[in-house]
Amino acid sequence: MLAVFEVKKTLYGPDLKDAFIHLRSVHSAFLNWLHSKRDAVVPLDITRALRAFSRMTGVHAPSFKDYDRALPGDLALVYFTLVIEQLTPVPIVLGYGGCKTERGLRAGMVDFLTEQGGGLG
Repeated sequence: MLAVFEVKKTLYGPDLKDAFIHLRSVHSAFLNWLHSKRDAVVPLDITRALRAFSRMTGVHAPSFKDYDRALPGDLALVYFTLVIEQLTPVPIVLGYGGCKTERGLRAGMVDFLTEQGGGLG
């Protein structure tokens, strides 16, 4: 497992937005790397994701190289989600100061995410 840390002095709006943007770029770089490994000679170890997929759906999990051709759209989405959940670095934001309560932090996150609108990240 890999984790990516973003350390901030405070976790108020501007710093939270900055951390979000940095961690989103890490996630994008990871997805580009993952797609580049799709045809790799040395396969990625995604056995946990494949096992979870088969248990959840009752469908034999195809190889990563062929999943989008072998599965209908909804099952391909489940498959890919399980793979990236297994492999994607865990994003962690640490702040030394900021909101006084968890409720305040959550309200700030909701406001920030609402401001970002739908989409990636």
